[in-house]
Amino acid sequence: MTLKKPENNPLVDASLKENGKIPLDQVKPEHFMPALEWAMDKAKKRYADIKATGTPTFENVIEAMEDADRELSLISSVFFNLSSVKSDSDMQQVEQKFSAALSAYSTEIALDQDLFNQIKAVHDQKDAMTLDSDQSKLLEDAYKGFVRSGALLGDNDKERLADINQALSAASVKFRQNVLKDTEAFKLWVEDEADLK
Repeated sequence: MTLKKPENNPLVDASLKENGKIPLDQVKPEHFMPALEWAMDKAKKRYADIKATGTPTFENVIEAMEDADRELSLISSVFFNLSSVKSDSDMQQVEQKFSAALSAYSTEIALDQDLFNQIKAVHDQKDAMTLDSDQSKLLEDAYKGFVRSGALLGDNDKERLADINQALSAASVKFRQNVLKDTEAFKLWVEDEADLK
């Protein structure tokens, strides 16, 4: 299923962006989930294209992956920056859904065996390729990132890791929100004016 680009959403609507920048004063909590779902859908299509590549190369796998999440990265950055400075009850409700959806997506991509097989195919031929130092680092980072995220685990362990990632995401949101509540509730009573000097 292809998600339609959300309308009148400053996170995705290029016509609302001035000089390519998102007008933060127009972003509302209700804009985030449709934008996130749209961006994840776009990224999944790009990853599907990478997985369908017949002969994996540095360009059609590793470089293509660098671009796969571009909208998602932008929307996530805006969300987490805004939620850290403007965290009202509406934003906190969105944060729970946003973090859970983003965690599930990230785990799905990191544990995608077909995608990892494409990365591994490129990695396995790295000695035969002529890569500059930046390209070599990009390839190593992609390969190691997937391995460290569980790509070599068996199916049962991948399921367990996905459950752990979801629980960790929920716990992290709850912790951040509890810290915020404690910070907002803090009061310092000064009874002696001399203590202010």
